[in-house]
Amino acid sequence: MRLLIYNCRGLGSKRAVRALRSLLRQTSPQVVFLMETKQTTSENEEPRKELGFIHGDSWAMDTSRGGRAGRLSLWWVEEVNISVMYASLHCIDVKVVDHGDVVWRFTGMYG
Repeated sequence: MRLLIYNCRGLGSKRAVRALRSLLRQTSPQVVFLMETKQTTSENEEPRKELGFIHGDSWAMDTSRGGRAGRLSLWWVEEVNISVMYASLHCIDVKVVDHGDVVWRFTGMYG
């Protein structure tokens, strides 16, 4: 199981998507945890699918400054089963079941 954790500092530009695509080619992860996507869940869907991840979700971080500050996003491939156990402005905790029925937890934090 390979996991990529990346602070993309915005995923709205073609340049940012190209940079992420390059990282994905180098690492071939089954799960990707992104910080600061600065995109809504629906905006995040297009690059997620374009980059080959069937499943995904995103959570707002602190938006008190207005705009699209922050956002955490988790993407995963079909072969992995993920259940969100907890999500907040700065943290997500998930249960992961990968091929071979190996169960483990991932907690991603930002801030």
